[in-house]
Amino acid sequence: YIDNIREEAKKHDTQNINITDFISRMDYAYSIADLIISRAGASSISELCLLEKATILVPSPNVSEDHQTHNAMALVNKDAAIMIRDNEAVEKLTDKALELIHDDEKLNNLRKNIAKLAEPDSANRIADEIIKLIDNKEIDLATHYPCGTPRPNLKSSLSPLEGDLGGCIYFLGIGGIGMSALARYFNAKGYQVAGYDRTRTPLTIELENEGIHIHYEENLSLIEDIYKQKENCLVVYTPAVPADNIEFMYFTENGFRVMKRAQLLGEVTRQSKGICIAGTHGKTTTSTMTAHLIYSSAVGCSAFLGGVSKNYAKNILFCDDSDYVVIEADEYDRSFHQLLPYMALITAVDADHLDIYNDKDSFLQSFEQFASLVQENGYLIVKHGIELNLSLNKNVTQYTYGIEQGDFHAANIHIENEEITFDFVTPTETVENITLGVPVFINIENGVGAMALAYLAGVKPDELKKAMASYAGIKRRFDIQVKNNDIVYLDDYAHHPEELKASIKSIRALYPNRHLCGIFQPHLYTRTRDFYNEFAQSLSMLDELILLDIYPAREKPIEGVTSDIIFNLVNIPNKIRATKNELIEILKNKELKGVLVTFGAGDIDTCVPEIKEMLAP
Repeated sequence: YIDNIREEAKKHDTQNINITDFISRMDYAYSIADLIISRAGASSISELCLLEKATILVPSPNVSEDHQTHNAMALVNKDAAIMIRDNEAVEKLTDKALELIHDDEKLNNLRKNIAKLAEPDSANRIADEIIKLIDNKEIDLATHYPCGTPRPNLKSSLSPLEGDLGGCIYFLGIGGIGMSALARYFNAKGYQVAGYDRTRTPLTIELENEGIHIHYEENLSLIEDIYKQKENCLVVYTPAVPADNIEFMYFTENGFRVMKRAQLLGEVTRQSKGICIAGTHGKTTTSTMTAHLIYSSAVGCSAFLGGVSKNYAKNILFCDDSDYVVIEADEYDRSFHQLLPYMALITAVDADHLDIYNDKDSFLQSFEQFASLVQENGYLIVKHGIELNLSLNKNVTQYTYGIEQGDFHAANIHIENEEITFDFVTPTETVENITLGVPVFINIENGVGAMALAYLAGVKPDELKKAMASYAGIKRRFDIQVKNNDIVYLDDYAHHPEELKASIKSIRALYPNRHLCGIFQPHLYTRTRDFYNEFAQSLSMLDELILLDIYPAREKPIEGVTSDIIFNLVNIPNKIRATKNELIEILKNKELKGVLVTFGAGDIDTCVPEIKEMLAP
């Protein structure tokens, strides 16, 4: 890498440039530097503040929760540094550095402002706080990590569940599926709850109808005064909220207690018996099934779901009489490391979110870390065939599950007349004649995992059978919209190659010999870049494909990454490239028979009502 840089540098006038692969005396380098260009890790920023150096920060995009951008913005907002985003560095960084190095007034201003942020006594202050905790006996030194190193068991004296917040919680990004569930939970618990979101949706309207005040403009004057009292208010945010959001900056700069959504969810698991379901795909269906099985039984549970349950028309369940809480554990930005499960289940570990994890090994290590968090005397269930290097806490019982293999599995599977039945085999008994309420082949596997968790929680066999038959599914998960003699139309959330493959296989099993037309909207430029070959292979299992443009969500475009790189590799002859706006007209001009499916996690669901109206008799 360094040799390539040196070769490239020879093409330019580099007499005043020294390229070195390693600096052993950073103190010398810092001392002679007038301007420093750096990533925005916490350690780097603390050094730069102490050294009073003018700085251009280029936050790394490959870190959890985009925390380096948040770090950089803390300085930028104080005019203590300049930030250039990583994807703009090639275009802007050199010009900005050359401009700045010749501007003595700006350099001095940056030095003066960054010096104000220095904390020279921070090490002593941290040590003092640790000593206070030890004196208060809030550290259990007998607790150890699975690998044998001591692990402090910090019992938070600021737990939001113990009434010390004055009863106010403000949610930034309240309209997200996970955030809205937490807002509903604490609203039902009697807390004062309000929040901001960028867009008014049917979900935020439901929250408003439940008494939660929400506004849709970044405007501090719209925040009620009760949520501006930092001693009485907890602020919860989602990583989807950018670091330069006006309200986010207000709360962080004014000393409010600010917590990530995953941290608050972790606090819930510390106050209950958390049943946490993780995996690249299958976790939403499995967690919603698990919640339905336990909630409808004598055991009972609360639940935070990643989708809207069609049984309950909501994404959260409450039960004051049970210690169990079912939680969908999200691997994005390592959020699930905040949880403390009593039971955990891992559905799949196919690589994803490589913009965060960089490679599959790091991705797998993240799941191994999640598994290590299961409490002593708890349970871990892993899909049969998944290989992880597990190091578990004391007396954690481990099981496997699968369709036809594993400690918990299915037997005597029958698929006919658009119905699926099977026997549920446990390590100690067999529960015969389970009927799937949503008869999709992949739901055999999801159902076995959900029943395994419910069984270990104490749900009885007859309760399992009744609940599995009455399970109605989730909105946007194999969601049948139209079904008549001519056509079946489904909407499905599949957005990963393996999810697409599993969904298409399930449709083929349920509707054999029918023409299958899929409409797919890729989700995220990074996911398309990382898996376009795999997407093409899965989509080639269709009879016909309509491929839409990429839905960017939180991302900016990546040069050369479009839906075309998938489309060109799909090896079926009947394929069309289109924009979302062209879709309805294309469908109107086709003779639609057999099975039609919309796939994707973006905004393709906004087309569903019009497609449904067009196909309904």
